[in-house]
Amino acid sequence: MTVTPLALLSAVCRPHEPALLAYINNRLQPTEWRRCDQLARRVWEYALAHADMSAPGWDTDAGLPVWLAAAARTVIRRHLTPGPDPAAVDWAALEQQLGRAHTWPPHWGRLLAAAGQAALLAQAAEDLHAMPSSMAA
Repeated sequence: MTVTPLALLSAVCRPHEPALLAYINNRLQPTEWRRCDQLARRVWEYALAHADMSAPGWDTDAGLPVWLAAAARTVIRRHLTPGPDPAAVDWAALEQQLGRAHTWPPHWGRLLAAAGQAALLAQAAEDLHAMPSSMAA
């Protein structure tokens, strides 16, 4: 029996879809609930591109695997944070330099939204330089 990529993807997504939709809606204002399906698609796209799906563990607050909950938090944060056009932000470069967005200090996300990528990189360099060398490693 041959398993197609679409069948495999469906087998991964289907069991988690209701909990993912509930998690997203729980973090949106009622006026934003209509965007839930679109955000769920973006979560799956982000997870497939960036998540370490081999990471074991269950996020009990989200009711999702750790890797999917982290992807959902990142997508929701990007959706709720007004700022530059997401297409104008080079997320791959930022995450390569600063690590996964869900691990960033909150003020980095606010700065990215308010002032853009260059301002974030300057602040991150300043923050990391000020960090004790034992914490930076």
